[in-house]
Amino acid sequence: MLKNVFTIAAMAGVVLLSSCKEYKTNENGLRYKILADSTGPVGEEGGEALIHFQITNHQDSLLESTFKRNSPMPIQIKSGEFKGGLVEGLMLLSKGDSAVFLISADSIFKKQPTLPPGVFKGKDLKFTVKVVSLLGKAEIAKERSKMEKEFETRKQEMEGQLGKDTLVIIDHLKTKKIKYKKNQGGVYYSITKAGNGKKLAMNDSIKVNYVGKFLDGKEFDSGKDFPIVLGVSQVIYGWHMGLSELSRGDKATLYIPSPLGYGAQGAGTIPPNTILVFDIEIPEK
Repeated sequence: MLKNVFTIAAMAGVVLLSSCKEYKTNENGLRYKILADSTGPVGEEGGEALIHFQITNHQDSLLESTFKRNSPMPIQIKSGEFKGGLVEGLMLLSKGDSAVFLISADSIFKKQPTLPPGVFKGKDLKFTVKVVSLLGKAEIAKERSKMEKEFETRKQEMEGQLGKDTLVIIDHLKTKKIKYKKNQGGVYYSITKAGNGKKLAMNDSIKVNYVGKFLDGKEFDSGKDFPIVLGVSQVIYGWHMGLSELSRGDKATLYIPSPLGYGAQGAGTIPPNTILVFDIEIPEK
């Protein structure tokens, strides 16, 4: 709390200091005052800035402030929003810099039919900005490349595990002489009692009775009248895939490969890369 008070007080000092300096104007009409100017690279096209900002209207009424929330916001530095906009201002600043920008409300909200509360046609909005950090275009490309490689690695690991689990499930089903079908999503299922109700569809609201087991038959969970909205509720992906093949009134067993369950991370008493088996009963009503 005390930290926030100091932050707001410091911000007020910055705003007060800004009133003592003259505004400059760039070639596109952006008016600005640099309040704190440090050495270092400035924001560049294609980069990103993490900023704190405060927005006030022409009457000095506060409209928004990340300082109050102590939550800086990332901004893409990408030209083309409009001439004289905030992005141009960020291309003047380095990490640690602060400035005030006057930007026409008409320019900011020209594509909106009405103006937000506290914003007036023909008036400027004052943005008081502090740059917390900057990422250059090359840094962002490097980070994106790293993320893409990590994603590809995880994808390959998941596909490999899916293949292993599939072989185990098929072997189990054949050994137990269980008649089964396979969902396009990779879930195996066996209908033990066919109901007379309508086949389930995405967004259907149902209540499910279930028993969750490992492939060796050991039970780890159970539930009665468990509510679920198919395709929406936050349950494992394998449930959505498996239930989509069933009808109201069905009793069935789902065999779910671990990537469609709790994956490599596991959950609670469920170890990583564990195949899950669910005995499911869907009431007809």
